[in-house]
Parts: sequence; C-alpha cells; structure tokens
Amino acid sequence: MMKKETAYYIIERDGKEIITSSEVLKHIALHDTVGTGSCFAEDFRFSLNMIPNKNIKPGANTLTLDERVGYLLVDKFESALTLPDATLGSAYKETTVDGVTMNLPVPSVSTSKSLESFSTNELTFLVFPYNPDFATEELKDFIETVDMPEAWILATAFPGSLKIKGEDVPPINDGAWDGRWAVILPEPLDPGE
Repeated sequence: MMKKETAYYIIERDGKEIITSSEVLKHIALHDTVGTGSCFAEDFRFSLNMIPNKNIKPGANTLTLDERVGYLLVDKFESALTLPDATLGSAYKETTVDGVTMNLPVPSVSTSKSLESFSTNELTFLVFPYNPDFATEELKDFIETVDMPEAWILATAFPGSLKIKGEDVPPINDGAWDGRWAVILPEPLDPGE
C-alpha cells in the first residue's frame, strides 16, 4: 500500500512505515544523468515499490535485480586515473547542508571507456529510523501529524553499491571526496548498444 500525504509518501515494508518526500524523489531522479555520479539506465525507473518487504536494515540496503539498473560512475580517484585516456575535470553532485540543497564541485575523470562497461544490476537505497535531531521542521510536523514516531526515512536510492573497492563512498559535504573520489565521465552509449 502506498499513499501520498501532502509532500510526503508513506509505504509499508517489512513491518515498517517508510516515509520519503517529493524532494528526495526529485534527488533520486537526478541519478538519470551522466555527470552526477552513478546513473540509472534510460529504461530503468526507480519506484518505492522496489523496496523489498523483508530484511530492511538501517543504512544501505543493496539489491541485485534481474535487469540492468544503471551505471556505476563513481570510483576511487587513483583507480579512475588508470582508466583509458583519463582526463581530469570537475562535475557537481547535489547535497544538503543544514537543510539547504546545493551542488558542490567534485573531481571528475573522463575516459574513452564506454558507458556500457560500467553497467550494474545493483540498486541501493538508504533508510534510517526517524531521528528528530536530523529532521527538518516540516518533517517533524508531518511525523507528529500522522503520529508515526517509529517511522523510517528513505534518504536516497541509486544504481550500484555504497561500497566501492571495499570502502564506503562518503558524503560529499564532509571533504572526504577531496583527492580520494571522482565522478566518471565515460564515452556515451553507441546507439546500437
């Protein structure tokens, strides 16, 4: 069952009420474009109904699907530099700092390697138990209105895994990307692929 409540959506999964906002869904949709990090394939659309009805844990939950989800276009900086014809540049990733959404510059590496070679059938979604210390006033008001203090919050979803080469990809707003991580900009898909 899924229902829309004002600017929020509620879905019941694994005995949990999971809430997300239209702003989070818009952020997830940004993963449709090469240049912002891992991106969804053109023929793939994320839906709240993809969240499974069992084994949901706090943090990153990664599913392996029977279809191509998208392209894993984030890597450790040193690994990205070993890609064919690697060229340094910059890209932007969206983040929220103190409730303000902004685009922050991040390193990028262009490569002659094809987009298709970065394909993944993994989908990761991040969910956390509701914590008023990390909630906007609007979300706090909504939680109080619907009386769901035990709710979980969907923070984001993206193709691939949060863990790359054994290390969690850090948030971009804590400086951990500086010289350590890069967005990959591959050759576009050949129309015949």
